[in-house]
Amino acid sequence: MNSLLALVLLAQVPHQPFGVQPTPELERLGRKLFFDPILSADGTVSCASCHDPNKGWADGRATAIGIRGQVGNMNSPSILNRAFFREQFWNGRTFGHGTQALQPLENAIEMGPRGNEAAAVVRLRNDSEYVKLFANALGTQPTAIGLATSIAVFENTIVSKDCLATRRANGRRVLSPDAEVGYNLFTGIARCSTCHKPPLWTDFGYHNNGVMHGRTIGPQGRIEVTRLRADRRKWKTQPLIGLKHTAPYMHDGSLPTIRSVLEHYNLGGVRNGRVDANTEIRPLGLTSTQLDYLEKFVIEGFEPMETPR
Repeated sequence: MNSLLALVLLAQVPHQPFGVQPTPELERLGRKLFFDPILSADGTVSCASCHDPNKGWADGRATAIGIRGQVGNMNSPSILNRAFFREQFWNGRTFGHGTQALQPLENAIEMGPRGNEAAAVVRLRNDSEYVKLFANALGTQPTAIGLATSIAVFENTIVSKDCLATRRANGRRVLSPDAEVGYNLFTGIARCSTCHKPPLWTDFGYHNNGVMHGRTIGPQGRIEVTRLRADRRKWKTQPLIGLKHTAPYMHDGSLPTIRSVLEHYNLGGVRNGRVDANTEIRPLGLTSTQLDYLEKFVIEGFEPMETPR
């Protein structure tokens, strides 16, 4: 997606899930469902278990933990600003929040096995409070489409587009001296802005950044959606606002700190002394001091100016 198209998209109100007009009643219902483990088969996991507002709307783990303590194989990305993404999940396998909200319900590791979606609706229909909330918000009994719609409406309120990095990109000299040096590296020789473009600091695309070198089993990225060999090991470019709060990083949570991410890119994606021949990054040759400046900018520049709760 080019920068002009990204700006047009961000100027719009986040898309309406299933074409439904957002209302305070829908948002209230979605918020309650988001934080309620009633949707999981064993009543232990909610959406917020993996998308905690106190952890940048992520979970602070390398990979997610679902029902019965099962450990998944994917890092839980923050939902901050996901309202502006048409494709959801690391590999972009769903279109819009409305369809995304239902998938974890029937993921045997995350919230339940096949059949849990229907069972969750039954549980909601047996809860008098939810019966009233659905009636007020949608004029219906609890339904799968209703719970997905309301959760999506709530998630579309988790938005924070303003940060110092964006203000700097718009020409305002707002950064500390060290962060200013880091910004010039970020947009210059470090080439970070090739994929991380304002205002959300993403290109909305998918790239092989060398983090999966040598792995032939497990999730393989965008190829699982497109079936194109060229998309193997490609993952969605993550937006950077709020980055400081969402460690560890990458689709598999394999890089524990911002510094380790910068060092990974500086080395050109070298892992275990080797590099993926198909990676889209190349060694940068930055010094330790330059990495210090770059890290300072990333930490300072991408802190949200307002934090949705």
